[in-house]
Amino acid sequence: MTQIMQKMKNAILYITRPQREKRQYARYEKERCRFEKMTDRELSACYVNTKASYEHMKNFFTFVVVAILLAVVMGVWKKFSLFIMESVRLLYSNAPHSEESTKIVMIVGAMVFAFIAVSALLLIALFLRGLHLIQRKLLVIEEERNERNKN
Repeated sequence: MTQIMQKMKNAILYITRPQREKRQYARYEKERCRFEKMTDRELSACYVNTKASYEHMKNFFTFVVVAILLAVVMGVWKKFSLFIMESVRLLYSNAPHSEESTKIVMIVGAMVFAFIAVSALLLIALFLRGLHLIQRKLLVIEEERNERNKN
């Protein structure tokens, strides 16, 4: 019983801000030690590669991903609105069971649209997370380079 309580306590503490900051600091220290062990040329090469990767991802996100997702969402929205209009037309027809059929069709259509929208937002969030991690690495490298230039 005490093991279960301890695991629950650790799980709750894991998501708290102080614990998250401790884990972030530990990652920072680990990265910092790795960069301190590098020679100046290795650090410079790592900086250039990381900076190029960061700029590439940023540009890719800005121009390609946003444009494609906007086009996809607008296209899906158009199809969804046409789908809803057709469902409403079906609702007002005099066919038997049209009301039940219309409700089912509208619910399924809304679910598909919601799935596509959530998927697009999830992809954006994952991409931005990767961009954030590269930027953080870049800042640590710049910090190490600035410290070496002072000495």
